[in-house]
Amino acid sequence: MVSNCSKFTCKECNKKFTLKTNLYAHMRKFHNCTGVNDPVPKTVNELCYICGKSFMKTANFNRHMKNSHTTTVATKRLGRIQCSECGVKFRLYRELREHLTRLHNWTLENEECIFNSESEFLKWKDLVQQKSLSHFVLDTSATILCDGGKKMYYNCHRSHQYKSSGKNIRSAKGVISNKCGTACPSRMEVLVKGGIYKTSFWKTHVGHAIDIGTSFLSKEVRTEIAGM
Repeated sequence: MVSNCSKFTCKECNKKFTLKTNLYAHMRKFHNCTGVNDPVPKTVNELCYICGKSFMKTANFNRHMKNSHTTTVATKRLGRIQCSECGVKFRLYRELREHLTRLHNWTLENEECIFNSESEFLKWKDLVQQKSLSHFVLDTSATILCDGGKKMYYNCHRSHQYKSSGKNIRSAKGVISNKCGTACPSRMEVLVKGGIYKTSFWKTHVGHAIDIGTSFLSKEVRTEIAGM
């Protein structure tokens, strides 16, 4: 039996409450009103930079990051991998891909390939670069694994910012960089073990246009042009 002093009504189901706090708790529990849509006049303390979900308590935010995104808060906005859509920075490309998919509705195409030798892998890589008018370069030196294998990461050559190799003594007039200033999610993640090259190729480019003016020419193409 509802008390006569019930003066707060749920807009979703018309249930009545005597206390406003009970109404707000009901809205959160049964009608999933959280974050910016929560009827409680509260201040959002933490906002997930990957999926956009908001939290009042930092502890809940930390638990969400660990359970939903398998990452720690320590990685928050500390990396050099910058989203071209909103400028948020990440430490891992996996976090960037999840962010682009969840928050910016990008569909990132992936292809898994296996090659029996380095020559097969390099031949496939050259073919991909020619067809896509793009180039993939080693981001860092290969990582040696405890089982004797190694991992290599080839990033889109348009990613990040231009770094001069000189001492900036002379003016760099006329130098136009191919870099787009942010991180493109397109990359090749290669695991080498026992001479087998297992490659995870993320095809989709984000943050820059694909045009021949910024593409690299392979050694074979340069030789052909020189012969002409």
